[in-house]
Amino acid sequence: MTTAIQPPLLPSLAVKKNAALHMRTPSLPTSGGRRRCFAVRSTKEDANSKSEDYGDDDDDDVSFLLKLGGGSFAGAAAIKYGSILVPEITRPNITQALIMISTPVILALLLLIKQSRLQQ
Repeated sequence: MTTAIQPPLLPSLAVKKNAALHMRTPSLPTSGGRRRCFAVRSTKEDANSKSEDYGDDDDDDVSFLLKLGGGSFAGAAAIKYGSILVPEITRPNITQALIMISTPVILALLLLIKQSRLQQ
């Protein structure tokens, strides 16, 4: 049995509202070469029309990336030079370490117990 390589299904740019998509799946053993029909619905009235608010998305993306880069840079500087400014944070403290690790686990456990009691 030879299997032909078929090109991937690409979405159409001009999808009409409530258009039907027909595809044949001969390579799948359960389909038996039957024809399947999937309903495709457009979220906009006309798929070819472009909204004018797409320009704002680019500005939001740039703003987000600048904030992300600035926060990453500030975090890296705080980690690298924080011990010079505040030497207390570099001294080991077993009690503080255990509290930092166990607090989220205990809170998650309490939330799970509360949630399971609400479901019963």
